[in-house]
Amino acid sequence: MKISPEQIEAFSVNQTKLFYEEMKCHLREFYALEASQLKDEQLLREIRSAVNLAEQYGILSQREICGFLNFYFEFGHSFPELPWANEILNDPWGDKVERLYVCHLAEVEGRDNGRH
Repeated sequence: MKISPEQIEAFSVNQTKLFYEEMKCHLREFYALEASQLKDEQLLREIRSAVNLAEQYGILSQREICGFLNFYFEFGHSFPELPWANEILNDPWGDKVERLYVCHLAEVEGRDNGRH
């Protein structure tokens, strides 16, 4: 059995559509307030924008893109410009999304313990 390039492309397109739909549901569940202000097509546009931005930083896996989307919706479109995020996103080494979570968690814990 031989799979044609067209069949591979169709599969890829379907996988991408499925991922975007999964991310739409994820955002509607975990960022309900932000996502509720957008119609489905607007939300999908935001997801596409975030995915394109993530790819510019070398974030390519679906797991990492999902994490990037969380920060994108938590802190807004310009979150990569925040100093702590910018430093991590522009560093070519390591799992960037995991490092974003660790850094953000440390920041939150520092605030909760009275440090700034």
